Amino acid sequence: MKPTRACKTLLVALGTLALVLGLADGALAQNNEEIFQQFQWNFFPPGARASAMGQAFIGIADDASAAVTNPAGLMSLTRPQVYIEFKNTQLKNERLASAGSLTTLQPTVFSTDVRSFSFFNVAAPIGGRVAVAFTRHEYLNYEEQFELEPRPSPTGVAGRYLAPAAADVDFTGTTYAGSVAVAVTDRFRVGLTVSANQLEAVARQTRYRIAAVGGAVVSNGIILNESTLDESATAPAWSLGAVFRPVDQFALGLLYAKGPKFSVTETQSVNPSSSQNGTLQVNAVEELAINTPDRFGIGISARPQSRLLVAFDAVRIQYSQLAEDILPGPFLTGDEFAIDDATEIHFGGEVLAVTGANPVFVRAGVLTNPYHGMKYLGGSPDAATNAIWDGIFKPGNQDDKVHGTVGFGVAVGRRLQVDLGYVWNRDLVVSGAVRF
Repeated sequence: MKPTRACKTLLVALGTLALVLGLADGALAQNNEEIFQQFQWNFFPPGARASAMGQAFIGIADDASAAVTNPAGLMSLTRPQVYIEFKNTQLKNERLASAGSLTTLQPTVFSTDVRSFSFFNVAAPIGGRVAVAFTRHEYLNYEEQFELEPRPSPTGVAGRYLAPAAADVDFTGTTYAGSVAVAVTDRFRVGLTVSANQLEAVARQTRYRIAAVGGAVVSNGIILNESTLDESATAPAWSLGAVFRPVDQFALGLLYAKGPKFSVTETQSVNPSSSQNGTLQVNAVEELAINTPDRFGIGISARPQSRLLVAFDAVRIQYSQLAEDILPGPFLTGDEFAIDDATEIHFGGEVLAVTGANPVFVRAGVLTNPYHGMKYLGGSPDAATNAIWDGIFKPGNQDDKVHGTVGFGVAVGRRLQVDLGYVWNRDLVVSGAVRF
């Protein structure tokens, strides 16, 4: 999930040494490791209001989107509410795709726009001490197409190249959840969301053989090998939240979210011919673990005066879980790879700019997105293996990102609210709530 590289650079399954080399003189098995290097989750809270306030919403959580952000906040509802969100996300992935990129570290940017109705919720208070909600939330919508040119192998051995490749990816993850919130006291509230999660995974990555043409090494269009995913999987998840409001002008929110853990099947096929494209032969079927990271967040909100609301969140995301259950290749144990956990900081505010029957709110914020890419730690007894993975995971593009957010909202009477939020260079979000 990053604003420009939201939750970026996840490697769920690593290829074998033969896969990485992907040389023209053999048809070798492989995994979809290039796909998962740039995989992006969406851990942003739903709703244009939260998006406009730098994603700082754990300590506010005062509308139906609280079912995801902090289920304890559902106790803020005074009326039944229907909430819907539309999101346009610009996914930008930086890949070392050109012929000399492993040396220059100059990436090629692959960009895709993804649009969907990503959140729908019905919520209602019951009797003043309980609130319930039912939610459909699209926590993952990842599409990408990319091509990789032949690149000289980082081993430094003349004539050795990483195979050219092309990929087409479409992953969708959807949560269907029920939530309940309880007012333990007038100042302390807790909430629980339990969900069934569905992952639709469709991906095809094809590697090609190479040929020398006019002194340059290029793809000759003959398939070397291919990996495919076309499967759905389900898994449970849950989140627990709390809100403590010692005074009316201040609130403290807490959230722990246990992510779903999926398993999907990848089929690996090879071309038995080195001179023409024919029927591919399946040579391996493997189970891949896709572990959605667990998250812990703390948020505060304050209203220093009646027309101003400010909020701050800190969210710890356990990206290291994505390095579990790696499929190592020859000479590897799986312990050579790691992903650092990351703490995101969110800060934002809201000003009541126009009062009256149809109040207008203006919002802005900022959020950080620490780098959390896959690292190769070394340690293989095979020097060539170390050289290859050192080359592929060379340092570069590891700066933490900071992104601004803006937006506004209009309340039409007491029944309808429409909000718009923009995360710079990433998301445009429109949401609406109808109260009954």
